[in-house]
Order: sequence, then C-alpha cells, then structure tokens
Amino acid sequence: MKATARNIPATVPSGPAPARRECAVEHVVHSDVVASAAQGSPIDASKVSRLVIVRASDGGQLRTVLTGTKVVRTIAYPSRRYRCVRYGEAETECSMIEQQEVCPVTVAAISQPMRIEALVDGVWLRTIVDASVLRVNGERALVECKRDWSGFRTRDGAIQTFLGGLAAGALGWRYERRVLAHSGSPRRRANVGEVASCRFINVSDSLVSRVTRLLAGGPVALQTLGSILHNDPANGRARAFALMARRIVDIDLDGPLDGRAECRAAPVAIGRLPSLRR
Repeated sequence: MKATARNIPATVPSGPAPARRECAVEHVVHSDVVASAAQGSPIDASKVSRLVIVRASDGGQLRTVLTGTKVVRTIAYPSRRYRCVRYGEAETECSMIEQQEVCPVTVAAISQPMRIEALVDGVWLRTIVDASVLRVNGERALVECKRDWSGFRTRDGAIQTFLGGLAAGALGWRYERRVLAHSGSPRRRANVGEVASCRFINVSDSLVSRVTRLLAGGPVALQTLGSILHNDPANGRARAFALMARRIVDIDLDGPLDGRAECRAAPVAIGRLPSLRR
C-alpha cells in the first residue's frame, strides 16, 4: 500500500550545510511496509515511529558536492541522456552511472536522489540512497550500491538496506541492491565505456528517422547500421553508438563490437510514465 504523505520542515543533518535546497515529506509508517523492510535486519520493526524522505527542491540529485574525504573513486559525469551532471562515488556506483547512460530500458535515472530518515526507538537513522531509476515498463526503483555482497552484511550496510526498503515500500517502488558484478564482464564494461564515449555526437533528425525505419524491420548488423549513418565506417559506428545513448538503438554489448554486432530498436515505453521526482 502506498503511503500517504504531508509536507514538514526539512530536518537539519549534522555537518556542513546541504548544497541544495531541500524538501522533506513525512510518510505514514504502515506496519506491513516496516515488517517487510525489517526482515533479516538488526532493526526492531516495532520501534519505528516516523519516516521522512528528503529530496532536493527541484527533484534532482540531492548531494552534488563530494568532499573527497573517502579513499574511493569519485566522478562528475556529464550525461547526455539525462541532461545533467551526475555525481557518484565508489566503483559500483560510478559503473552504474555509465551503464545507465546506454541502458535500453532505463528511461530516467537520478543519482543520490533522496535522504531517508527514520526515527527508531527515539534515534534518527539516516542514509542517502545511491540512485533512483525509471524503466520502460513504468517500474520505479531505489538502488543501493556496494562493491560486493559483504558490504551489505555489515551493520551500516544492513541499516542502509532497511532504510532503502522502508522508503521504497512507502513510495510503492522496488528496492534493489547492486554489486560490481552486476556491471557484467570486463568486455561488457569496456563496450559500455566505448559506446558512452560517443554520447554527445550529433545525429540529425533525418538520419534518426532512417534508422528507426530500418530497425522496424528487425535487427541489423552494426556495419549495416553504420553505413546508413555515414559513408565513413568509423563515423558511422560512432553515430550508432550515439543513438544508443539516446535510447533509439539497442546494441549487443556482451560480444565484440565489430561489424557483426547485433543492433535492434530500443524498447518503446507504452503509455504515460510516472516521474522519479515525486
């Protein structure tokens, strides 16, 4: 059951002032949602009395200033598909951001979209979830990233899982945990990087129309698709990659990115999709 909500003043976390204006919404804590989130968790479901979800006022990424105090990789990734700079830290989250740039079923994605706060036995527990995602079938999910599954078995990881599941349940979304292995084989990760590197290459509307008509007839080889886009093979290939970043083309990234790589039409979202920003 989706939780009802009411606006309340944003809580003030400890430490430096937040980089963006915030909007906090308190959600009614339904017992079935709490019980589901607390399964296998160190949290006593009976002690949860309040749930607050804090977002940036514009609905975008909540945290955009990375301090650099952790010894992990951090990125500010310019996204062509989502038309913003996406900030992330640690290998799994950074890899996910790049993968979402070319994923054929991902319609929208926001990095670090909300802070989840729960009052448990008189103590506020807080976490910022790593990502939210909207897919072509209308499914929305909150995603938490760790390098491997052991990260979720620590006490902090278990609390993050509980808070993420609690918020997802209140919103009526899915909650997903992601580890680096979900990014696929080294070949796939290299292919994702190569395709994403072409994301800002311009492709005219007339060429997009030609490609759409071509793929309506079924899959074609990358070499065939590239020849439609440019008479120079390298330029045609780069434009095909750009169209994958625009979610027009779906290229097989698990095999070699040679002329025989299969290219399909990206799946079409049917009907009006919900928003990740509310």
